[in-house]
Amino acid sequence: MGIILLPLGTLVIGLYIWAVAKGTRWAYRKFARQGAIVAIVIFALLPIGDTIVNRWYHKNALCTRDEVGLRIYERVKLPQRYYDSQGRFKAPDGWFSGRVLVNGRYQKRSGYMEGGVFPFTAYEKRFSGVFDIEKNRFISYEVDYWTKGGGWWLTVFRPAFPREDYLTYVRGIVNGVDCSVVMRSSDRRDASVNSAFEGES
Repeated sequence: MGIILLPLGTLVIGLYIWAVAKGTRWAYRKFARQGAIVAIVIFALLPIGDTIVNRWYHKNALCTRDEVGLRIYERVKLPQRYYDSQGRFKAPDGWFSGRVLVNGRYQKRSGYMEGGVFPFTAYEKRFSGVFDIEKNRFISYEVDYWTKGGGWWLTVFRPAFPREDYLTYVRGIVNGVDCSVVMRSSDRRDASVNSAFEGES
């Protein structure tokens, strides 16, 4: 993948530097020093301005929503076979995909939805939880927002890659910043919805 990205990236950067030089010289001839300064500022913000707006929106509008973070509504104690030697929950095969039930009643459920307007406010909302099918409710639930905006100029690479490679290796350069929110100071940084199985409340 780097074999393709390197020459394409070099070409794009080279063309942009050429455009900056030409544009700045034109602005200087037309509007003197002030014009050149304005041109430099515009060229500096052009490739990153949308990313700055997207990150600001993500941090100050999305990550501050009340729903964001981990909530444990109930803690339950499972049979010993579901724990490792250190007493931590040992997820069985198929747990993360929701294909199996733990102790015949608990299911991992997760999903995502996309929203916002690319490139400024685009995001991906991810949510997951442990669902108790007997009580028909979640015993733990977590919501997070991931950045999906910024880097409008990366779209020039889109025709050169299959969709999955483009999303992973190209858009992945700017995508994927999460809120990293833990709701209570007593929670570990690695706490997850599976923390509901760490003992009775």
